[in-house]
Amino acid sequence: MKALRVVMKKELDRVFHDKKLVFSLFILPAVMMIALYGLMGMLAGQMMADIAEHESIVYVVNAPSDFKNLVLEDSDLVWNDAAADQVTALKEEVRAGEADLMIVFPEQFSESVANFQAGDPVPEIKTYYNPADDYSSNARDIFGEYYFPEYEEQLLKERFSDLSVLTPFVVDSAEGQEEESSIVTNEGQAEGQFLGMLFPYLIVMLLFTGPMSLGVDAIAGEKERGTLASMLITPAPRRDIVLGKLFSLEILSFLSAIVYALSMIIAIPFLAGDLTSSASGVKSLVNVTSVLEIILVMVALVFLYVAVVATLSVRAKSIKEASSTVSVIYILVVVAGVMTMFSGNTDPALWRYEIPVYGSALCIQKVITGGLTLPAFLVSTLVTLALGAVLTWMITRAFDDERVVMNA
Repeated sequence: MKALRVVMKKELDRVFHDKKLVFSLFILPAVMMIALYGLMGMLAGQMMADIAEHESIVYVVNAPSDFKNLVLEDSDLVWNDAAADQVTALKEEVRAGEADLMIVFPEQFSESVANFQAGDPVPEIKTYYNPADDYSSNARDIFGEYYFPEYEEQLLKERFSDLSVLTPFVVDSAEGQEEESSIVTNEGQAEGQFLGMLFPYLIVMLLFTGPMSLGVDAIAGEKERGTLASMLITPAPRRDIVLGKLFSLEILSFLSAIVYALSMIIAIPFLAGDLTSSASGVKSLVNVTSVLEIILVMVALVFLYVAVVATLSVRAKSIKEASSTVSVIYILVVVAGVMTMFSGNTDPALWRYEIPVYGSALCIQKVITGGLTLPAFLVSTLVTLALGAVLTWMITRAFDDERVVMNA
């Protein structure tokens, strides 16, 4: 046990006494994540503000006067009356971004609406816009969601003085919402759905970066430099040397993971663009049980990651070979994280929690959304720990093989 503590101290001192390494492992990731998410939130906010402030350039063919008056009464867009023979040219302007939207009313639209009889064709209003242009899409959305429905209601009121005769029922009317809201949810559950999609992916991916950077150098790097061989010829049991390295890697990786997790909690509200409401949503999800569950899942996952990286590193003959092999595993980890982003709201079958990494990501997701069951938590954690233990045993056996540790 003394040798184990000595090896752990050596590995930890190697990191904590290196200011550059401490900065790159614990400080730089936090600064970069907060800065990156803050920048993304700021740029997204500026983009939305730019779209909202933009004066849409709209061309309208055969525009009825009542529709024109309705739109110009409360809009800041640039209205342009156009003739039917300009339609082809105006389509090209919309395509080129010189105009945002073109609306074409059929000829004698008002007369067709006023004289409509059962069986007559319903007059069709055509719109032309460019979905690849944000300004154009926004202009189309404004007319489609606001002006057209309001104009339709206005015309129906002219045809039927009382629109209630056309309304057999309403769903969640504004008056009813004042008496009793139709929204039934727990506090913070909406924010939990957003975090539940993003957080597990980031956690399982970023947790791997610590073991990937530290583990390759601590094992494959020392093999390549020859320092591992000098350690193995000491009287210290090889098992203690192996476990000392693994335990120190797990401590460093877990500390790195905590930094990443805290950075994400701080940075996500900046990405959401509303620091107060997002922070309160995150706060409502935090309790002792959920924090302990996430920490236990992270500890088990770090244990597995360190074992995987160490297993690949001890078999590699160089840092380059180990890094190449570990990169393949990193891709699989990213895929497992992405899968949780599209797992839906249904409770996954229990066997899904048995899948390494993916099951852990599901656990984190369900903790955040409030749907984690004890069997799912136990299955995922125990499978992860068991697989890590098997790999750790394989590593100790590999250290007993001179051909492996000496690159023979």
